[in-house]
Amino acid sequence: MLVWAPKSLFKHAVDRNRLRRLMREAYRLNQGILTSDSDSGPTSNFLIAFNYIDKEKQTFAVIEKAVCKALKKIAEK
Repeated sequence: MLVWAPKSLFKHAVDRNRLRRLMREAYRLNQGILTSDSDSGPTSNFLIAFNYIDKEKQTFAVIEKAVCKALKKIAEK
């Protein structure tokens, strides 16, 4: 998993690090969405990149909701 918050949007490293930490935590809490419920089914490996493109810093709840939405889209396919 790759997490990215661009320097062009957030000049302070503290802000970029916080956003990356929040995205990693949201993924860690919700990565179960990608796992298969059946034990006999095939498992898939994913390479996922999360890029923070909003110009404003968001709360953890907003970031977690967006990460869940992205993981559910991936799980459908």
